Amino acid sequence: MSSSKKSGSKPLALPCPPSSAIEIANLYQILGTIPKATYTSVLASSQTSITPMTNPSQSVRSDYMLKPHYTNLFYIEPVHKNIHNAIDLAKFFFPPGWHFIPMHPDKSIGFYKDILLKHQSVVSKPIFDKRDPRKIIYHSLYIHNIVSLDEWGHPSLLRDLPNHSIQYSYYDYMEAWFKVLLHQNESFSHSWFFSFDHKFKSVIPSWFLKWWDFHGALPEILPTDLVDQVTIFSTQYKVTAHYSHFPSLLLFMAKYKVPWIFKWQYHIANRLVIRQHFVKWWDAFKHPRIIDQVKLEFPVLVPAPVKQVPPAPASSVKQVPAAPAAPKSSYSTTNLDSPSSSSKPSKTKSSKSKSKTSEFIQDNTELLRVANLLLAQVQAQAQSAIKEESASSNDSTTQSAQSESPDPYGLQDAQDPFA
Repeated sequence: MSSSKKSGSKPLALPCPPSSAIEIANLYQILGTIPKATYTSVLASSQTSITPMTNPSQSVRSDYMLKPHYTNLFYIEPVHKNIHNAIDLAKFFFPPGWHFIPMHPDKSIGFYKDILLKHQSVVSKPIFDKRDPRKIIYHSLYIHNIVSLDEWGHPSLLRDLPNHSIQYSYYDYMEAWFKVLLHQNESFSHSWFFSFDHKFKSVIPSWFLKWWDFHGALPEILPTDLVDQVTIFSTQYKVTAHYSHFPSLLLFMAKYKVPWIFKWQYHIANRLVIRQHFVKWWDAFKHPRIIDQVKLEFPVLVPAPVKQVPPAPASSVKQVPAAPAAPKSSYSTTNLDSPSSSSKPSKTKSSKSKSKTSEFIQDNTELLRVANLLLAQVQAQAQSAIKEESASSNDSTTQSAQSESPDPYGLQDAQDPFA
């Protein structure tokens, strides 16, 4: 801060006229320049955290929700004792037209956005207020490509940047993702429309998780029926080892190109000036098609109910009767050997009795074996059905909740393009 006051130092001012805007006319045209902020008005909206939408059947407008991550900017010193407004404190502390401490006089927002454009990382477009053509009310920004460290090489390697006198490194490239979003209008009502581009195929680097913490969507801003699909996605989507520590919502938004809205503002907390970050749902987005996509790709299988068959009581199982004893002959062995007239009929009756007994035993044994086999199969199927029903109870509950989600969109507000 003291170095910026020294006489003879290079003035820290944006390198382009403040009348132009951040704009891209085609896919990779240079964004342009940033208008100077005059900080003449108060904050455009409240800093209070908003309760997320919980009833999608009503026609409601989504509100901004305060993210838990914030940026500490600078301490309030005794010299600031007569300044009580966060915007005025920032105006006093930062160079004119800046919203961050410059590491180099030439490393402005224009410098950082040109880095992203050179690598075809973003596609952006300004949207102007219809009642005030000079005022940019928001920017759309599509994430097209994220350069990884593997592609770059050592992060300290320098590269030339067209239309700029200084080179840049991978450190500057990473910083560009944060600094380019610090554009603001005079009324502090500027916002960003974010979405992953439909051609986005990059492997997301781990350092991008910090960007997501500050600028990414929150589950609480999503419609309830879409949150259900995120839950299903998180349990069934096969992630790589690299993505295993990534938030499921980040992977979901990147895969299905779901948009969200972001804004930031200054705030005073514990004698610090901080930057707060807010996100909200874009009500105009037709999300039922995303739900259909997720259901098609990750169907929730609900098994058909199986009637449980209780095990048969032991008393109901037919016991195999003991084989009847062979009828005892009234003749002694000596008589069986003797050639008397009564020995022939006795031999015939004994042979017939033995044959019937053998057939009876075989028939009943086979019947019992089949009955026990069928009973064991029924019991095994019943136990398996109970386990499957228990395992799928959570998925069944989620599936039933998905059928209660009409269209949750509200009307647009002329002042707020995402209201």
